[in-house]
Amino acid sequence: MPPILVVTRDSVVSAQYARLMSKASPLRTDVLATSEVFNPGQFPRHTYSPRATEESAVNSWWVDRGKILVVNGPSKTGKTVLVQKLLGQHNPIWIDGHGLTSTSVMWARIADQLGLFTGVERSTAQAEQIGATVASQVGLSGTNVSAGATVEESSAHDVRFTVERPIELVVREALLGTERPLVIDDIHFVARDTQEEIIKALKPLVFGSQTAAGRRVVFISIGNRVINVLTSLDDMRGRMLPLAVDYWNTDELTRIARDGFVKLRVVDADNTLATRLAEQSFGSPQLMQQLCRELVSGPPNDISSELAEVRELDAPSDWKEFFEGQLLDDIKGWVTKLAKGPETRGSDRKLVPLKSGQSVDGYQLILRAVASTGPKLELTKDELRSAIGSIVAIDPPPKTVPTATIKNMSLIAATKLLEKLPSLQALQAEIEAGMDPYARADLQPVLEYRDSGATSVFTITDPFFAYYLAWGIEGLLAEINAPTPTATTRSAEEAKVEAEEWGDLG
Repeated sequence: MPPILVVTRDSVVSAQYARLMSKASPLRTDVLATSEVFNPGQFPRHTYSPRATEESAVNSWWVDRGKILVVNGPSKTGKTVLVQKLLGQHNPIWIDGHGLTSTSVMWARIADQLGLFTGVERSTAQAEQIGATVASQVGLSGTNVSAGATVEESSAHDVRFTVERPIELVVREALLGTERPLVIDDIHFVARDTQEEIIKALKPLVFGSQTAAGRRVVFISIGNRVINVLTSLDDMRGRMLPLAVDYWNTDELTRIARDGFVKLRVVDADNTLATRLAEQSFGSPQLMQQLCRELVSGPPNDISSELAEVRELDAPSDWKEFFEGQLLDDIKGWVTKLAKGPETRGSDRKLVPLKSGQSVDGYQLILRAVASTGPKLELTKDELRSAIGSIVAIDPPPKTVPTATIKNMSLIAATKLLEKLPSLQALQAEIEAGMDPYARADLQPVLEYRDSGATSVFTITDPFFAYYLAWGIEGLLAEINAPTPTATTRSAEEAKVEAEEWGDLG
């Protein structure tokens, strides 16, 4: 890996100009489009930013073998890109966790990628040698074919037949004969019992034997679900290497912008613009890619491709308008679903007055409070209580948080976006039954709440959801909060009394 050039902040601009001016003549035909340089959701061919710690761990695992590498971490933090970059030269066998419902499906997908066939054709000469053995296995002594074999007689003395071998055996043999690593991406979408079956099926391949070294297997997952499965299996303890890929810091995100700007021959004085974008990317390189692309291609810059001459980038005339313009509709759907909450029966939700002059119900109160923190991607119960106290028009502020409402929100987040919500009573029944809202493997919640008393934690699991809370929550709540004749707004004094328990906000 080439060494990384480190420059001081004061020398960034001059260094950028020097690098740009050293470029070849603009009479090139392979001009890069802005959307090629900054390409959210795709492999960053022009702006890959190395992370030394994670790359070192993967390289060590490659040499050592004998363990399943589990690359885990929050959504949209570059886990898949990391594995693609480091293992791409080895032509990995890449399996998607979506629809992976059994080991049979896994073997079939691997066989398809390797171009394997389970049928073995035999000729007459081979049949004479192996016929007795094959027949004896199925109780047909004295014949030259086995039950289930496909037989074709081509002449009086020439017989060909096909024997179907179990796909698992065919794939195992092929994997033992190749150094290509096996990668199962998004394995968190696989049901827990199927994860166990897959791990047990792959274990012999990972460990190897006296005649063959262990094969390399990688799992890519959001959160710790697959790690929990691995550690629960007695014979797998110590047989995995967890690699946590965390949110990116501002310097790492800024490097994406710097590298892309050089490719497009544009300059960001003192990294001012790049830093501003990085601070609003909530640790996600994918979100940073999107913001960089829009900054360059949108007004006032309007740069659609690599420039012939060096030019300095301009900041948007209105940063708020710029950031609001990058809000995603699918995330809007999630914020709307959480803000509206489940349907109620028999009574309307009470509203809590805010210092802003607005009044909101319990679900909207939580979203506004979380947003007021930045939002932070992880909040303790104390931090959440403090955030609520900072926005409500209640003096003194409440001493507790509306735990029941937060639990309801975690159950709502553990559904599909277009899935009809259960009633409030049904949600409360699930909570009382101790249901784990994140047990469904086909879901990827935008938030989670783990209730463990004083150490409870509210977590935003999708950076794009955090971004929407930062830049879209006020406008969205104004949009969905059309006045209704039955809505009841409490006075500050009434809210103060009722907030002691928060029992009626859900």
